Amino acid sequence: MTRVGRACLSSLASGLLLSIATAGSAAAAVLGPVDVSGYLGYNYRSLSESAGQESVSHQLNGTVNASSYLWQPWLATADSSFTFTQDSSDYSSEQLSNSTSSQILTGNIGLNVFPKSRTPFIARLQFSDSRVDREQVGGVPVTFVGEEYSSTYLGLKQSYLGEEGDRYQARLDLRSWDSARGGQYKEQSVGLDVDLRRAQQRFVARGNYSATDQSAVERENKFITIDLSHFYYPARSFRLDSKVSIYDYDRSFLDPSSENRDTRISSTNITQVSSFAFWRPQNLPWTVSAGARVSSTDSSPDSVSGTDQLQVAANAGIFYRVSQYLRFDASMSATTRKSMDNVSNISITNEYYRGRIGGLYSSMWYSFYEFMYQWYADASIESKVDPFSKTLFADANLGQNFSRTWWPIERTTPGSLRFNFNQALVVSNAWGRYEESAAQVDKDIYEMALSANKLRHSASLAFNSQLWKGDVLAQVTLSDSREMGDLNAVYQLINAQFNCTQALGGKSFLSGNFTVQQVLSEYDEVIRYSGVDSATNQSVVPGDVITRERDTKTSTASIRFEHVRAFGVPRLRFTTNYMVSKISTAGALDREDWESALSYRIGLLDTNVSYRVTDTDGRDYDLLYFRVMRRF
Repeated sequence: MTRVGRACLSSLASGLLLSIATAGSAAAAVLGPVDVSGYLGYNYRSLSESAGQESVSHQLNGTVNASSYLWQPWLATADSSFTFTQDSSDYSSEQLSNSTSSQILTGNIGLNVFPKSRTPFIARLQFSDSRVDREQVGGVPVTFVGEEYSSTYLGLKQSYLGEEGDRYQARLDLRSWDSARGGQYKEQSVGLDVDLRRAQQRFVARGNYSATDQSAVERENKFITIDLSHFYYPARSFRLDSKVSIYDYDRSFLDPSSENRDTRISSTNITQVSSFAFWRPQNLPWTVSAGARVSSTDSSPDSVSGTDQLQVAANAGIFYRVSQYLRFDASMSATTRKSMDNVSNISITNEYYRGRIGGLYSSMWYSFYEFMYQWYADASIESKVDPFSKTLFADANLGQNFSRTWWPIERTTPGSLRFNFNQALVVSNAWGRYEESAAQVDKDIYEMALSANKLRHSASLAFNSQLWKGDVLAQVTLSDSREMGDLNAVYQLINAQFNCTQALGGKSFLSGNFTVQQVLSEYDEVIRYSGVDSATNQSVVPGDVITRERDTKTSTASIRFEHVRAFGVPRLRFTTNYMVSKISTAGALDREDWESALSYRIGLLDTNVSYRVTDTDGRDYDLLYFRVMRRF
């Protein structure tokens, strides 16, 4: 879009409210009061790196917002917003230097007719027009690049609100993007939403059709989406949710592998029907749920997948609560999946089944010398069947919790010391059979993972206090988890953290936090492929077991100081913040930041200046930022 075009578009958008005002004056001041707000600002940013790279940018921006109504607020309301940004940036390094200048104009105009009636109509126009000019000096003597971008959006929405709470809505959306290099991209969308509400049920229907056209690559896409949902709740204890979804996707594009640049057409159709029921009687101790889903995918050979699929799935479950200490649960699921490759015409059918029954008992809390104690036990039996294996699992878990809280003797000062300890023993056994035609290494991994016992310990000690107008929290957490079987594993963690927020008088505040953590892991891994192991530098073959070890240390810290009346000047705020993060893992980045800022507000004028020093793995960055903004 040319500069003249941008000026015309800006004038047209800016004159919307003016035209309304002109018509209003002719009709005895139809236009109501106009509320105007906005800001005008300037930003300066300078970033330099120790390697010699440096960038400087100057940015001028402003926004004007206006809103009003026609005759009365119930008849029509109008709003508009316009933003202009002028940016100039310079970049330099040892190899090259370039400068970039950009201008961006955006607008947003809205009209709402009968906003509080049953038939509100909303129209909204958005546009953006920008130009970027770039000059580069480097590998070639001088390069000049200039490019314009523009985008527009028009949205129309008509709604109807029924007396019984029904809602109907029709919408039209038109979008376009245009640039000299990327060509033109257009999108049109039409939609209809229906929401019907009746006693004990609700019906929601959503339909949408959209089409996109990208001229630069001669690509067209068409989408059709239909969602139908029905919710039936005849009683508080029962609910039935049903849904039908239809998705159709057609596209045409140029085949890059074709010598004659032939146009290819592909299509994908997805249909899904599902229904789920929930029953929870108010006076009975059980909850029952069940559901079924059928989905179908049909696609042409040129589509993304090129495969037709049909999947049927069903599941059911029951939860029975005998008392507040004892509960049982049972569940099952079955899935059948059929796939057809449209190219090779090969059909594959897979079936998956799962069934589980389990129970949990947790004791009441006992008190011993101000310690609180609880034990719990749970067990389950689960069966799984898939195309590769049939397995029966049996698990049992026995655990206990200790906790205690120490309070100040007189409790005149808020604070406490809390201790918690948890211990659990998990015994797992499994019996099964893996597919005979599978690779031997897969069979080995399957058999090694059948049985494993786990022992877990965790403990934490936390202290919190509120003294001298401040908050303090210190906590240490330890955990140890061990797996014992054909494949062994040990995972250990230690975490310590400290947080503090302290008021220094009535104008200054100091806050900080520190966290250090170490994770140790040692586990067995089954080798799948022959070769040389990169960690141990040993020759391995499929089925070998190698013990891996990892030690990861992480530490983070930050401290922040804030003074709301720096140098005794009202509304002059000073902040400084230091942050550090270090991780021992190979490839992780260590980082340090120190930033100080001054901000001042007087009336409608805001100013801010900040300076940041950053060290990222030995690379230093300096950032200077200044901003001034006048609001109105």
